[in-house]
Amino acid sequence: MQTISNVLKWIFVSSADASKLSLSVKMFGLGIIPYFMQAVGISCGLHIVCPTVSADLLTQVVSTISDVVFLSLTLVSSVGFAAGLIRKVILSLQGQNAAFANPQG
Repeated sequence: MQTISNVLKWIFVSSADASKLSLSVKMFGLGIIPYFMQAVGISCGLHIVCPTVSADLLTQVVSTISDVVFLSLTLVSSVGFAAGLIRKVILSLQGQNAAFANPQG
């Protein structure tokens, strides 16, 4: 059980500041937003959620915004996730991971 707790702590606790959420988890959460935007675009295209506005115009606008947001957030979250994971691994290998600096249960 302690092993699972340590793994979860390693994943969720920031390696730089033990009082904060890890960068990897934050960027993973940010990376989910583009997929939500894609789902909104699909639901508008199928007229499930969107109000009665010109369907073609609405679909184009939502699709364009969704594509831009998807690309932007995917790039930002991918770089941030990789940076956070690399920092976490390096600090763990050096024995400087803040999540384990003060072992309190």
